[in-house]
Amino acid sequence: MAARAEAISAAATAALASAISTQWGTELGDALTGTDKADHFFGRAGADTIDGGAGNDLLRGGDGGDILSGGVGVDTLWGDLGADQLSGGIYGDELHGGYGFDRLFGDAGNDLLDGGEQNDQLTGDTGKDTLIGGGGDDRMFGGAGADSLTVGSGNDFARGGDGNDVLTDDGSSAGNDRMYGDAGADTLTGGNGADTLVGGYGNDVIRDVWVKDASGNLVADDAALIDAGVGHDTIFASGADTITTGAGLDVIVIGAAGETALALSADVTVTDFMAGRDVLQFDLSNGGVADALTLSLRLEDGNTIIVVTDAEGTSHDAVTLLDVTGATLDQLVEDYSFGTAAADLI
Repeated sequence: MAARAEAISAAATAALASAISTQWGTELGDALTGTDKADHFFGRAGADTIDGGAGNDLLRGGDGGDILSGGVGVDTLWGDLGADQLSGGIYGDELHGGYGFDRLFGDAGNDLLDGGEQNDQLTGDTGKDTLIGGGGDDRMFGGAGADSLTVGSGNDFARGGDGNDVLTDDGSSAGNDRMYGDAGADTLTGGNGADTLVGGYGNDVIRDVWVKDASGNLVADDAALIDAGVGHDTIFASGADTITTGAGLDVIVIGAAGETALALSADVTVTDFMAGRDVLQFDLSNGGVADALTLSLRLEDGNTIIVVTDAEGTSHDAVTLLDVTGATLDQLVEDYSFGTAAADLI
């Protein structure tokens, strides 16, 4: 029985090997074309052009500026070293730029596009795509579908396109990123740099983040520029952010995501706050009951400033509402909690 099982396994391995066509390039620029079976291509050095054709193919460009096309099938493409162009097909493909100034193009299907190092451009097209910028100053376009875009180190530009997209800074550096949700109910999360976060049309969630050290202490936050756009949006602010709420009933949460009350000393500016339409919420839950934090208003140059005062009488300007006058604290702040972990953030 054991001998028969080994014979069957060997036959299956041989059949699998015969079902895969393997082509190797030279040190020059080669043109390689696949079959209707599962093909493996290794371009090696030179500016190669590889077309996988039908079947589930593996394409590796090697050194040089290569042009790789997956064709029909679920394909995996690696540009490797050089300024490469990678194009998927109508199914869910996996594209890796490698090291170089690469251009990656998805197609129909749920594609994975990973730029790798250097300044890359990633375009998802239709489908539920995952785009990862990696190193360098990258440009990413999700296209139609509910896409996930992750900006990495460098100063990146990302647009979600149509659909409910998730745009996230991976926090690997203090790059100044620009993220646009476009149409759909999008979620945008900034990082360590002075980011620009624009929600676009739809009910979006926009969050700027604080930088923490290894002990979890807040150490820094660069100011973000936040434009919520049209829709009923929720904005989690931190640091000296400048916020434009846009049209719709919007909620701005101050001091969220575990920041202490001291973090509110950085003044958030809201350019178009409308009392009775927009809502401010303060989460001071990590300040502690003993801090006895209070909120008050101050008018200055036609603007309303919301002030946080601690138990020692030290005051911090938390929020500046441009061109807002004559409003009371109850009209501006819907709900706020002191010293409780159960603060309602909506």
